Amino acid sequence: MKMRKLFAGVAAMATLLGGIAFGTTTANAADDATATASITVHNAQKDHTYTAYKFATFTKADVVDGTTYLDVTTDEGWNDTLKAAVEAAGLQPGAEYANNYAAYVATLTPAQLRSFVDKLNVTGKTSAAAQAGTEDGADLKLENLAEGWYFVTDSDGKTAVVSSTLAGDAANVKLNTPDGQRDITAVGAFNSKGNNYATTAPTKTSDKDDLKGVGDGTVNVGEKVTYTVEATIPADANAYDTYAYKFTDYPGSGLYVNLGAEEDTSVPPYTYYPANVKVYIADENGNYDETKPVEATVAPETFVSGNDNQSASFTATVANVKGFAGRKIKMVYAATVVATKDGNVYNWASVTPGTRAESEKVQNLLKNYGFSFTKTDADGKALDGAEFTVTNAAGQSIDKNGMVATTVFTGTNGVFSLSGLKAGTYTVEETKAPTGYLSTAKAKFTVTIAKDGTVSYAESEGAALNLGLVTGETSDIKVKNVKSITQLPLTGAAGTALFVVVAALIAGAGVTVFAKSRSTKHALEA
Repeated sequence: MKMRKLFAGVAAMATLLGGIAFGTTTANAADDATATASITVHNAQKDHTYTAYKFATFTKADVVDGTTYLDVTTDEGWNDTLKAAVEAAGLQPGAEYANNYAAYVATLTPAQLRSFVDKLNVTGKTSAAAQAGTEDGADLKLENLAEGWYFVTDSDGKTAVVSSTLAGDAANVKLNTPDGQRDITAVGAFNSKGNNYATTAPTKTSDKDDLKGVGDGTVNVGEKVTYTVEATIPADANAYDTYAYKFTDYPGSGLYVNLGAEEDTSVPPYTYYPANVKVYIADENGNYDETKPVEATVAPETFVSGNDNQSASFTATVANVKGFAGRKIKMVYAATVVATKDGNVYNWASVTPGTRAESEKVQNLLKNYGFSFTKTDADGKALDGAEFTVTNAAGQSIDKNGMVATTVFTGTNGVFSLSGLKAGTYTVEETKAPTGYLSTAKAKFTVTIAKDGTVSYAESEGAALNLGLVTGETSDIKVKNVKSITQLPLTGAAGTALFVVVAALIAGAGVTVFAKSRSTKHALEA
């Protein structure tokens, strides 16, 4: 019989469920196997049953120059089973392993071991322990095991090969032979890799959300929005030597994420604010110190222009969150709203902890709105030639997309339209009447947009302004021009305004007459 003497770095290798990984499992040896060993399944899944089958024993721990060596011996009744799996995997062991295939298995590379595990059939074999998971992500311990090497199955169909805890001279030997995906530091343990394990989705919020003391859920084109994506680091993170954590963000149409370090004003009228991506890990009490972000790699390093098919994205990855299991983690960054699609500003985000599958993408939705009005004559016919200005609640002049800019609206076929507006009150003032129409009877009115998009309007107060020129439904606002005062309304506040206009006209005429009289007098005296 071939007795394979190995140093502990190989003998206690572990194959993860659903995929292989040589782990840093502590391999301890004892000459007599007792039923006091155990195997801990990290990241066990609810209602999955984990069953352990012992197929080999580690014996004769020898320590030479600080390195521990173990013998691997196939358990009775298992040699033919191991041989069948080796042959089915297309592997070719030497003749010296004919009576001890477990010793040959201990020599396999990660890829070979993966193939071997996939072919191992335990039908008819007696299990050493079986237990069902009761909570997703929790630890599950298979206890009262004899010390040795085990094949562990998951009722979901995945498999693992792992050493139990052992006692003896190898107690301080740790393995570190990763498969390129992860390192595991555990004693008699492995990390379950159930492909159906649902990674918990993060939350995604913004400083414009409809929350008390935050915002109203609306945003203006041109504004900066600060987003926060928050999640919890899984409980099994501490079982790995290296456990990466990745945020992926998918900006929607109209969002521009500038991943550079400086403001970009190369495409007027927009200012593309730096995203300034930061990642923070909370303390044990759930509090963040925002003066101390953790190191994260952001890719790409230039910019992301969003779309609605989620093909544009950027990532922020923390290389190792080991030691922070159960803590909250968040990514914070800024984006610029440069357009809108049907009044919606979409954004999605996901997280990928360790080697788990990417979580569901969660959405953050902000809204913006608009309004329009039509310039008409007294008979309701559309008029061209009028000019208007529109100011926001801060008194700033805005353009048709809600951007702060000195803009005079001229309309198209009498129609004036604005979009990309957040909730608020906007003042519309006619600054020039069409040719042939009274310049003293120009409209001034306010339009108020509620956070749900409801639009209302009112003519500005004041006898000289409330002329009854603004009429119609909120979806079809009409703003009139008149050629003479006789076309103005004659009742109510508008009727009062008529007399003010008449008085203004008479006063103007008086000034003209007086000026002419003085001119005549000067002429006579000359």
